[in-house]
Parts: sequence; C-alpha cells; structure tokens
Amino acid sequence: MPLSSSPTTTMRQILGIIKLIPVYQRNFIWDKDLRTGFFEDLLEAFESGEEYFIGSMVFRENKQQFEIVDGQQRITSLFLLVSTAVKLAETYDTEGEFASLFNQYRSVLYSAKRDARGGGVVHTPSLRHADKVINQAYIAISIGETDFCRETDGVMVQNLDAAQIDSIKTLEAYLSNKANKPDELAKFLDYIDEKVVCIHHVAKNIETALTIYSRLNSTGKTLTKFEILKGMSFQEAEKTNLWNDIDERWTELEDLLSTKVQLGGKGQRKDLIKDDTLLSYKLFIDMPHVGQNLPLHGNAWVGGDKLAKVLFEDDLKRSLRTDPVGFVGEISAFVSEIKKLRVATDIPNERIRNYLIDIASAAGTQTQWLMVAIPLYRHFPDSEFAFRTLRNMVLVFSVALTGSGSSSAIYKRLSASLSRAHKGHPPTPQQLSELVEAMNREIHERWPDYEFAVASLRYDRRSNRKVLRDIFELVEVELHHEFHVGQYKNLNDFLFARKVNLDHLQPQSLKRLSDDHLHQIGNLCLLTEPTNKGLRDLPFEDAEKQDALSQSEFWATKALGSGKHFGAEKRALSSFNSRTTLTEGGVLERTQEILDFLKQQLTQ
Repeated sequence: MPLSSSPTTTMRQILGIIKLIPVYQRNFIWDKDLRTGFFEDLLEAFESGEEYFIGSMVFRENKQQFEIVDGQQRITSLFLLVSTAVKLAETYDTEGEFASLFNQYRSVLYSAKRDARGGGVVHTPSLRHADKVINQAYIAISIGETDFCRETDGVMVQNLDAAQIDSIKTLEAYLSNKANKPDELAKFLDYIDEKVVCIHHVAKNIETALTIYSRLNSTGKTLTKFEILKGMSFQEAEKTNLWNDIDERWTELEDLLSTKVQLGGKGQRKDLIKDDTLLSYKLFIDMPHVGQNLPLHGNAWVGGDKLAKVLFEDDLKRSLRTDPVGFVGEISAFVSEIKKLRVATDIPNERIRNYLIDIASAAGTQTQWLMVAIPLYRHFPDSEFAFRTLRNMVLVFSVALTGSGSSSAIYKRLSASLSRAHKGHPPTPQQLSELVEAMNREIHERWPDYEFAVASLRYDRRSNRKVLRDIFELVEVELHHEFHVGQYKNLNDFLFARKVNLDHLQPQSLKRLSDDHLHQIGNLCLLTEPTNKGLRDLPFEDAEKQDALSQSEFWATKALGSGKHFGAEKRALSSFNSRTTLTEGGVLERTQEILDFLKQQLTQ
C-alpha cells in the first residue's frame, strides 16, 4: 500500500492564529545572512511558482492562544516580510486598486480596538511576545512602523529593527525592475498565504510540546532546561501579578551568568558555568529530594534527560508555585557562591584562596569539583587541610582521569556525604574528617595512574607540554607551602610572572631533532639549573642538542637547581640531586625524583 502525501498547513492558517513567543524562548537571533537568505529563497520560490516548505512547527495551546515552542525564527521572519510587503504595497498603490486586499492582509497582522480607559486605539499583533518591551516592537512591525528601536537598547529589538530594514531592501531590490509593483506584491502575498507550507503539531501541555520539539530537532540546538524553567517561573509569577519582580530577578541572574570570569582572578576570561549544569548542581546540593522522589530514579543527581523530567514533577512545581521570585533569587545566590569559589578573589583565608586558585588552574573549564567545594566552604570555610586535600585530588584527577568520565561519579559521591549530613543541621567535624579520609583514599587509589601518566609524558604534543608545565610549577608551589622555598604561592601566579617563560624549552630547530631528543629536551625542567645562563654553560654531550638548547628559552625552578642552601632550604632541596649532563637515564631518574616528591606532598 503506497504512502499518502504528507498533510501540510498553509501560512494562511499560521499567520491568522494568535501566537505568543514565551519568555523562555531564545531571542530572534538570525543574522543578516540567514534572514536575507530566507527572504531571497522565498522570492525565488515565488517566481518559480513551486510550493515552499518552511519546515516543522510546534505549538502549545494555552488560553485561546498558541505558544510557539519551535518555529519562532521563521514565523518572525515571515511576519516581518508580510508587514513590509503590505507597507510597500500601500505606498506603491497610489490609485487604491488593491486597497481592500492589502487591508485584509494587514488585518491578519493585528487587530485594533478603542481604548476604553485612556482613549485612542489599542493595537494587538497576531504575533506577540511575552516580554512587554519586546512586544512593543511586534506591535510596531504589525502596523508598519519603522525605527522602533530608538527607545530601547535591547538586543532582540535591535535585531528585529535590522531584520525589518533587510526585508525592505530585499523587496525593493526585487521590485526594482517590475512594471506593476502593487500587482506583484499582491501576487507575492497570495503566494505566502497559499503555497508557503509547514507541518505543525499542537500540544495540550508544555511537556508534550517540548518532547516533540526535542525529537524534531535532534540535530539542532534545542531549548535548554534552564530556559524552560524560566518560562515556568514566569507563568507562576504572572498568576500573582509578580511579572515585574520575576523579570527583575531573571535579569540579575542572567547578568551574573553572562559575565565572563577570570579563573583564579587572572588569565583568559571564560564562562562561569553552563546553564543546565548550574541547575543540576543546585538541585543536587540544595534540593536532593527532587531527584530522589523522581519515579524509577531514587537518587539526588538529576542531569541530562532526568533534568528535563524533574522540571515537570510536583516537587519543583511546588517550589515555583510557592515563591517563584524567591526561587530564582536562590539560584542567583548559588551562582554567586560558584563565582566566589572559581574566581577566588574574596576568600579571606590566604592558604585556602591559593588552593582554590590551584584548582581553577588545574581544572580549567571543568566544574565538577564545585559539588564538593560548595558545601565544604559553606560549613567549613577555614578548614585548610580539607581544601588542600580537595586541591590534591583535583590535581591528580586532572592527569590520571582525563577523559575517563569516572571523576564525575566520585565528586557526586563525596558531595552527597556532606549533603546527607546536613539535613536539618550542619555537618559535624567528624563528618568533615570522614570526607577528607574519603578524598585521600581516592588520591591513593589513582596515584599509580598519575605516576604512569607523568612518566609517559613527551614534549611533542601541546597537551603534554601543559601537563609538564603544571607539574613543574607544582614542585615550587609545594616547596613554598612547606619550606618557603621559591616565590610562587599558586599555579596561576606563574602565568603572570614577568621574565618567566613557562613553556620551559622551545627549540627553534625542532626539525633537526629526533623524537627521543625532543623527549629529553622537553623534560629539561626535571633536570637542570635555575637560569638560562647556567644551562647554556653546561656541557651537553650531543653537539646537536647543545645547539638547540642554546637557541631555546626556558626557566627552571629554584627547587631543582644546585647551589649552597642551609636549614629548611637544604632539607627541602635534599629531595633532588644536581645533574650536570643530560642522558636518557638522567631524564628517567629526575622524573622519578619529582614523582617521589609529589607523592609525599599530595598523598600525605
């Protein structure tokens, strides 16, 4: 039995219904190339007379209007184009030949009625936005006004204004060689009405709508759970006339999240945390019952698909119904905690601040360690030993468990031990000791993997160079902590120390060196003297390597240099033996010396 043709919906039906863009939807973000490309494709299809398929659209029916779940960019672009076509048609149709037709199309874009309170006329567009400021732009578009972004600097309003200008330019360019412009525009509007089609689905509830949307857009960029939560909170706030309050709280929260931060207070600016990750952490640490009560789930962690499910469960809905404004405020406070720990600029305890900076440097963009750090800092903000142990664990994990995926489960388990402890009351010192012991067990268990990874490092890949650099820096950091040898208190300080090159060694004649030679030169940080001059004066058994060394730039920590030292410095430096020649065996010996020292420091 042959398949029948797919049923499609014309734009006459889509344009004619009352449509709402909810606040959780992304802004109108199509750039100039996308929107002009869309306008030109449509005109090209119009000239050919072929049906134009605009894709799938998903709506949610809500109080006699249809919330757009999928299709906002296309519907807004069509709305702009139809409004522009009507505006130009009214300009060109000086005889009024098509006046009734163009009025009919204008009536599809908006309705008008007398304002019983203030007098005048109230315009209501058929395409609306839940944000009152943005909705003013849609009203302006529907009645054919231009330059409507002068009173606001909102990004979406500016994008709409720019898109309107593009639609005008595109249509005017198309009409430039047409003899009867009003007739051409009338035909174009009829084409949009009858031959621009889509496949649509109307869902009765938001859960179904979002599920369909997600499946239809499995290869595209779907809404985040955070954006869905935003829409749900606005819906609850609107019921109690708290729209302005919830709007203010979301603005504060989004400003916090959109600010680029410098991890450890220095270096490249990066995103603070991903939206959905933030929501998972918040529920896991502060609302573990939400995940635990999820049917067929039973644990506090809710990420991925489980995060989508809990959004529609009674536990979270109850929190939103009770106090939607306060709930969003709590998330903002949680983000502030994250920022404090990742940036580490407002930590009064200097040792803990340096440990947090080390974590930021070693972890990079990874945030899983926050699951332990947040409850730890809330209840034990001066526990230097606990934060040192957490730092050591992050350092070991960053080398031994890279790409394994197993560190996430460990952080969750450790975090849950504190979360379970403070149900109704803070965790006790005994429970803190148990946490530190558990972290130390993880370090000892992963140490063989750490040693193997370090001993296997080579200088011929960028990722290896970074790990070598981190290990090299860590030696001096640890010597500074324990013996006050060296001048750097945390890993990040090295990045901003003037006259210090942290790539250790960058031979300018790499092509002339074998991989084995590169290995040895790359590990010079584990072998040699504290200054370039001292190194260049050393005899090098291989003339080719000596030549490469003389052209290189690198710096070696005081911890690995020879010289006369006394007291604590002498005891500290006794861990390392001075080398005056560079051999393959020497590289291996010095590597082991470094590992022995770090094992003593990181597993104590």
